[in-house]
Amino acid sequence: MKKNTKNFLNLIFEREEPKEPKEKKAKSSKPDKESSEKKSIDALPLFNQPTSNKIAAGRPISDPGLTNIRHRAEAGSAEAAALLKDLGISGISGSNWFSQIENLFKSAASYDSPLDALIQGAKIVKSKNSIPGVLIDLRPQWKEDEKSGKRSYGFVRSLIIAGMYTGGINIKASKRRMLRVEIVEGEDKALVYISKKAQSWAK
Repeated sequence: MKKNTKNFLNLIFEREEPKEPKEKKAKSSKPDKESSEKKSIDALPLFNQPTSNKIAAGRPISDPGLTNIRHRAEAGSAEAAALLKDLGISGISGSNWFSQIENLFKSAASYDSPLDALIQGAKIVKSKNSIPGVLIDLRPQWKEDEKSGKRSYGFVRSLIIAGMYTGGINIKASKRRMLRVEIVEGEDKALVYISKKAQSWAK
């Protein structure tokens, strides 16, 4: 074999094959959670009535039944889940805290729950500042108990606390301190929303 031919063949076999450029993987377009939530809030019905937290003012009422409910709601996830089950609420669903609270109170308003005597229903609304909230329809007799409605109000709050302890209502710890449960002025309704300031819903 001629020397030139041999050198040529050596070059051919020792040469590395050119690497094909790697195709860049298209980044998966993850849904923008904040953008999606903003769109869902924009579509909510506007509710612009003032609320009051006067019912929560003063010393806690002395009521054995309410004390027991509060204790069970705060006794841990297992006991909170058992409390909700006793009240005819088997589970909580929803993609965010306000849809989860709405689901909780819709379940409480069903015929399977003894709380049907207190709660008529719930729906998600927004303020004029696009803050989401849950409007809870209460039966007129809620304010007629011997505690001037404080017992009924305490039950509503305890349900939310139980929902958070079970993990069914997901609210960041920093936001839990800002969770407001207030009575709509002149209405048999309660409103749940998150804000640094009390009674700020319609302001």
